[in-house]
Order: sequence, then C-alpha cells, then structure tokens
Amino acid sequence: MIVEPWVLWAFGLCLALAGFGAGWVVSSTLLRRDAQREAMQNHAIQSDQFKVLASEALQQAQQQFLTLAKQTLGAEQQENRHALEMKEQAIAHMVGPLSQKLEQLDVLTRRSETTLRENLQHLQNSQQQLTRETARLVQALRSPQTRGRWGEQMLRRTVEAAGLQAQVSFFEQVTISTDSTTQRPDMLINLPENRSIVVDAKAPLDAYLQALEAEDDATQKQHLQRHAQIVRGHVRELQKRNYPKHIPESADFTILFLPGEDIFRAALQHDLGLLDDALKMQVILASPFSLLAVLRAVDYSWRQQKLTENARAIADVGRDLLDRLNTFAGHLGGVEKALSHAVEKYNNSIRSFTSRVMPSVRKLADYQSQSVEKLEALEEIPHEPRGLAGPEDTTKSAA
Repeated sequence: MIVEPWVLWAFGLCLALAGFGAGWVVSSTLLRRDAQREAMQNHAIQSDQFKVLASEALQQAQQQFLTLAKQTLGAEQQENRHALEMKEQAIAHMVGPLSQKLEQLDVLTRRSETTLRENLQHLQNSQQQLTRETARLVQALRSPQTRGRWGEQMLRRTVEAAGLQAQVSFFEQVTISTDSTTQRPDMLINLPENRSIVVDAKAPLDAYLQALEAEDDATQKQHLQRHAQIVRGHVRELQKRNYPKHIPESADFTILFLPGEDIFRAALQHDLGLLDDALKMQVILASPFSLLAVLRAVDYSWRQQKLTENARAIADVGRDLLDRLNTFAGHLGGVEKALSHAVEKYNNSIRSFTSRVMPSVRKLADYQSQSVEKLEALEEIPHEPRGLAGPEDTTKSAA
C-alpha cells in the first residue's frame, strides 16, 4: 500500500501538535502547582505575621481596656460605695422603727399566745365542766319531780318575760274545787274584765332523751313517735280535767305548756294531727316562744285597760272639778255684788264729800293757811269689780 506524502506530513504534524499540547498541559500543571505551593507558603507566612500582629494588638487593647476599666470601675466603685452608704443609712432609718415595731409585735404575739393558751385551757375546762353538768342535768331530768319543777320554772320565767306580775296578772298553784275533788293547775293568768286562762306545764322528757341517745335513725324515730304519743296523752288528760268548767269567766280552753322548743317541735313533727286534735279537745299546745307571744297580747290588753281606767278617772275628776268651780263661781259672784255695792256707796260718799264738804274745807284752809292736798286726792273708783267671764265676755268688755 502506497501512502501519500501529505498524509505522512499531516500525521507528523498531528503528532507534533499532540506532543506540544501534552507538554503545554504538563508544564501548565507544574507551573500551577508551583504557584499554589508558593501562594500557600506566602499565606502561611502572612498568617503567622497576622497572628503575631493580632496578638500584639490584642494584648495592647487588653492592657488599655484594663487600665481604662480600672479607672472607670474605681470611680464607679467610689460612687457606688457612697451611694451604698447613703442607702444603708436610709434603710437603717427605715428599718430601725420597723425593727422596734417587730419587737413590740413579737412581745404582743407572745402575750397573745399565752392568753390564747390560757383561754383555750379555760375553755377546755369549761367544756368539761359543762359536759359534767349536762350529764348531771340529764340524769336529774329523768326524775319526774325534777322535770315538773323545771317545767314550772320555765313557765314562770316566760310569763315574767312577757311583763306580767305575780299575784297581780297571774297566780300559781291555784286550788280549784270540783264536784268530787280539788285540782291545782300550775298557773292562772288573769285577763281584763275578770277573765282568765288556765296554763298547765308538762315536761315529757323520757322518750325525748332516749331519742337523743339513740345510735341509729330507726331507734331515734321510734322514741320520738313515743314522745309524741306521751304529749297526746297529756292533751287527753287536760281534756278530762276540764278546768274552764270549774273556773268562772274562764276562757273555754286550756294551754298545755311544753318548756322546750325542741320538745314541742319533735312532738308536732312525729304526730302531724296533734295540734288540730288538741284544738278540738279545747287544749292549745304552746312552747316558750308561742306562749310569750300570747302573753305579750295579754300584757297589752292590761295596759289598754289601765289607760281606759285612767281616762275614766280623769273624766270623773274633771266632772268633780267643774262642779266645784261652779260652786266657787257662785260664791265669787256674791263677792262681786258686795264689792259693786261697796264701790257704789264709796263713790256716792266721795261725790257728797267733794260737793258739800270740800268748799267749806277750802275756805277754812285759806283762813288757816294750811294745805288740803290729801283731802283733794280723794277720788272716785272709776271701775266696778268684774266677775268671772269667758273668752266671749272678755271680748265684749274689751270692745
């Protein structure tokens, strides 16, 4: 195969160009590496130099900052120390009285604690004593005689609280004679116009106290129901006694007084028809409060009657006074007539003396050169006596 010369020449040229390019690439790479190495070395040198310069500048700046800070802080510390001393003085001035007050408060607190402990101890002792006395009272109230006296005392206190007076407005233990026996209700309360109300006190406490001591509701309810039955029994007993029948002018009912509000309320709560049935039996159930309201009305009626009696007494005294004044006016009229007659005679005498005696007296006085002034002073009485007159007569005489 014959190769053209120009092909060889072209092939050689390509090889030459390829070699030149490869050399250029290699030389460029080597040059770049050298430049990078030199740049890195320069950078390292510059970095070291910068670090040295930065370190020196930093040290210098730190030194300057420390110096300035010391100066500034020294001045500020001096100012702060002075301000702190002023604040300490102000705080001491404020805290001083407060400290004294706190000390005083502490003393008062200790005293209060001591007093409180003493009061608590006293209260505890009182509570224990009250518990013992309550136990003794409960034990005592289980006795029928003690309960009866307690009921009578509560009745008397209630009546006195209403303003009624013993042996005047009410009487206790009044004996009432009946056809076959005698009865003594606890109290008889007088009303105006000779009326009266019978009050009998009952203190049914057996079942009620047992209800208070019951440990469960069912047992308590049973005892309270029995308590209501006992109260109903007292109502029937008063119905049989029929006090109003044997007391003249008595109200047609009897008051059954229960000496405790709880006793009264418990009976009504466990016997809903008790109150109405008692009214049908002409018996009124009353507690201290309800009886007090009734007695206040009684006291008011007594005061009204007293006012009426006083008004009647005043009217009687007024009529008697008018009669006596009329008699006095008659006597005074006689005196008036006598005075009028005396004045008339006196004036006639003066006129006669003036007209008939005085001319001769004056002549005689002229001869004797004597004064007759006293005789000249004799005058008539210009007004006659005026009798007793009412406003109309006075007005007419003034006109």
